[in-house]
Amino acid sequence: MTLILKENYSGFSFLEVRQIPEANSKGYHFIHEKTGAELVYLSNDDENKVFSIAFRTLPEDSTGVFHILEHSVLCGSKNYPSKEPFVELLKGSLKTFLNAFTFPDKTMYPVASTNAKDFRNLITVYLDAVFYPNLLQDPEIFMQEGWHYELENPDEAMTLKGVVYNEMLGAFSAPEQVLWRKTKSLLFPDTIYNGESGGDPEEIPALTYERFCEFHKKCYHPSNSVIVLYGNGNIESDLAFIDSAYLSQFSRSQAVSGPMMQAPFSKEKVHSLKYAISREEPLESKNWFSYSWVTGDSVNYETAMGLDILNEILMGTPASPLKNTLLAANLGQDVYALFEQGIRQPIWSITLKNAPLESREPFRRIIFDTLADLKKNGIEADLIEAALNSLEFRLRESDFGGFPKGIVYAISAVDGVFFANNPFHYLEYEQTLKKIRTAAQHGFFEQLIQQYLLENKHSLLLTMEPEPGLAEKRAETTHQTLQRKKEKFSDADIKEIIKKTKELKARQSRADRPEDLEKLPHLTLSDVEPVAKQYIATLGALGKQKLLHYDIFTNQIVYSTLFFELPPLEETEIPLLGLFTALLGKLSTSKKSYQDLSKSMDIHTGGINFSLGIYTDEKNPDHHRVCFTISGKALLDKTQEMTALMGEIALDTQFNQKQRILELLRELKSSHEFSLMSSGHNVAANRLSAYYSQSGRFAELLSGFSFYQYLSQLEKTFEERFEEISVQLKNIKKRIFSRSNLTIGLVNPQQDMESISDYFSALAESFPEIQSKPGFKNLDFLSKNEAIIIPGNVQYIVQGYNFRSLGYKYSGALQVLKQILGLDYLWNRIRVQGGAYGAFANINRLGQTAFLTYRDPNLKNTLDIYRQAADYLRKFDASPREMSKYILGTISQLDQPLTPAAQGGAAFMHYWGNIQPADLQRSRDEILSASPDMIRSSAELIEAVINQEYFCVVGSEQKIKADAQLFNRLIPAFGSE
Repeated sequence: MTLILKENYSGFSFLEVRQIPEANSKGYHFIHEKTGAELVYLSNDDENKVFSIAFRTLPEDSTGVFHILEHSVLCGSKNYPSKEPFVELLKGSLKTFLNAFTFPDKTMYPVASTNAKDFRNLITVYLDAVFYPNLLQDPEIFMQEGWHYELENPDEAMTLKGVVYNEMLGAFSAPEQVLWRKTKSLLFPDTIYNGESGGDPEEIPALTYERFCEFHKKCYHPSNSVIVLYGNGNIESDLAFIDSAYLSQFSRSQAVSGPMMQAPFSKEKVHSLKYAISREEPLESKNWFSYSWVTGDSVNYETAMGLDILNEILMGTPASPLKNTLLAANLGQDVYALFEQGIRQPIWSITLKNAPLESREPFRRIIFDTLADLKKNGIEADLIEAALNSLEFRLRESDFGGFPKGIVYAISAVDGVFFANNPFHYLEYEQTLKKIRTAAQHGFFEQLIQQYLLENKHSLLLTMEPEPGLAEKRAETTHQTLQRKKEKFSDADIKEIIKKTKELKARQSRADRPEDLEKLPHLTLSDVEPVAKQYIATLGALGKQKLLHYDIFTNQIVYSTLFFELPPLEETEIPLLGLFTALLGKLSTSKKSYQDLSKSMDIHTGGINFSLGIYTDEKNPDHHRVCFTISGKALLDKTQEMTALMGEIALDTQFNQKQRILELLRELKSSHEFSLMSSGHNVAANRLSAYYSQSGRFAELLSGFSFYQYLSQLEKTFEERFEEISVQLKNIKKRIFSRSNLTIGLVNPQQDMESISDYFSALAESFPEIQSKPGFKNLDFLSKNEAIIIPGNVQYIVQGYNFRSLGYKYSGALQVLKQILGLDYLWNRIRVQGGAYGAFANINRLGQTAFLTYRDPNLKNTLDIYRQAADYLRKFDASPREMSKYILGTISQLDQPLTPAAQGGAAFMHYWGNIQPADLQRSRDEILSASPDMIRSSAELIEAVINQEYFCVVGSEQKIKADAQLFNRLIPAFGSE
């Protein structure tokens, strides 16, 4: 239908409509007349519909009140009083996205689904949650999600627990996070950005339940909200529902406001702080330095986009002049930059990592000298062109890595309302980008350097110095503080804390009432498509070469992957192969410097990447195929340039560039250090699989903790080993690139094949034909049960094994089991009761099974919970309605909408893994027919897996050493064993 401007539709006044070609949408802007809530509707043909409601949430301190609210509103509401409707939706909806976000200045609640009925259900539960949460009557929700004193008897030590509290303990363990949070606080001493919206663990316990409730009443009101809808929904129906079911029940209130604009500094600020390292780490060259500027106002979209592009020019690529100058000065081990434009006043920050203290002044001097030189002499035109083309390709492709594009657009629309009073302000980038392209020819970026960097005193030089054992010292300080508090409590106070602890645990252990669960809207299995989605690549030939082709519309983009099957590799070659993979595309060839190579890739392509995968045959799990892959994407008319670059990098990369290889080695090592601190569950999971799985051992040597150890040792001995490594890299290149072991994978429409075939045929012919038989050599497994010690106060605990090696068979019903274990047993026992931020179960077709925790305050108790999983399964029961929910949630994981590139990737994965359409359909049938009896019968499988006693932990020194008897080996992550 056609809507008429200024007319009222179900209480919403229609303010504006415009075409938004950048989002392939027609944008509608409404205001709810009674409450003042703003609503943005991005109408298009995308079936992956998105809803989001966002509130201005402006922190006044660092107690994390808005982060705790974000968690807590999803713990039951007026119409849906079960303990955690959010989890019930995870279990039993066809959602394609379901989450909530706490930003520095707003909180958002987005959902997405391709099913219209499910989409309305999700909207209903979320609106009820934000406007009528049970947290206002139930302080135990605040205790569970925020913080509480825990004490079970008077003689015990009192502790602090809470999901957000433990989450932020983990967040504040990573040096990168500590540095960034302090940067923001120091640059904005007088605004809402001074506080930590996520919560500082030292300040979270200052938040009272009363104040917590006050902030909900103040901020979670329609007058303080922006609602965004996206996709192929029904505008009139959605407006009518949102008004009648929720907004009409409220009156207009005052929107929340607070100081968002910091007055500029008159001079540079200088500050120092300490961060934690382990006692085993050397102190030498462990300092961090950052230089940061507040760069104007994000409402000025041209300037903000320009600064984002400038960041890419100066620091974002191998060709970046400021980054290269800092690296060449050899001041530290890694340097990186961040441009934060999602807040009202953007920040540009440059960080130098692992440097001696004396590098501080040279770091600052080189930044300003280089910027001054670029301002005076100008930035190379092709550097600017490369950065502009790279940004434009990303914007037009709109591939957000599996994240629904509607949610990304919703964030932009909310920022547009909150910052610029225009929901389309940040969505309409075409004219801004066009203006920047024109202005770039007349010194636009040089002027940005002058105004926002060289002449800008709103800046900060921050030093972060290491302190061995600081994490343990802080933990002990917290312990002592709690015991002093306990000593001051009266007997009545102690009894009350014990009483509340027991009541909370009782609540957490208590099942929801069936009548409360029945109130949640739900789908039935009849709403599910019974036929499995199939992504099938056609196997053919391109000249003499094997071709995998996935035929799909790609909007004039060619996605290509070259698969080189590798011969058997020795164990010592695998980490070298990991290094080789990381170096390609970042070193010079005989024709181009690495800077020119980087510029060429950005000018002509959407990116060329190098990786290595190990594919296990589902029918024969002892058969592995290892493929080195070169992946590239480019516009159709740039295919020739892309294929030429792919061939040049593969065949002509020069491995004699000593200093450059050392820089890249340090950068790669730095990236792995960040993963250890922020994604310890992935590190532990990879390490675990190396105890018993050939593919797991290979992957761990290639990119896991073993690879990090390889990089660390190589850095120490680089001077004496460089010539040897250089020769090894040249030799491994000769072993990889042979057209006799090459398969070309293409994702594009069949009609475009004729125009690009010759380029890929020529590329294939450029590779030598070396006769070598693909294969895999079995590797020695690692000894099981290690603990990797990192600075911090949380753990990442993983236990598992491969059930197929124990004689059990895979069934699709095991994916339902995974859903039940992850969202019922582990969620309740480890997250709700144990206070960990996350707990998961992983089970795959090859038999790999693992339980994982994320930012877990416990250790031994978590392993005990893993061991009790089989007992839980033996007693498992579910009504037909509950069982169908678990099945629906499982199906939602399988039916996620995929971009054309992702569909092609899935098709290639199925080919290499020997997964046939019938296999996928059989698994879907087994999921849809899963029953409580099947789940109970899986207890034996899970018990067999856990009884193998294979586990790995990444965590704090204090916790690990307290339970040292559990492990065969303790490994300091960043020091000597």
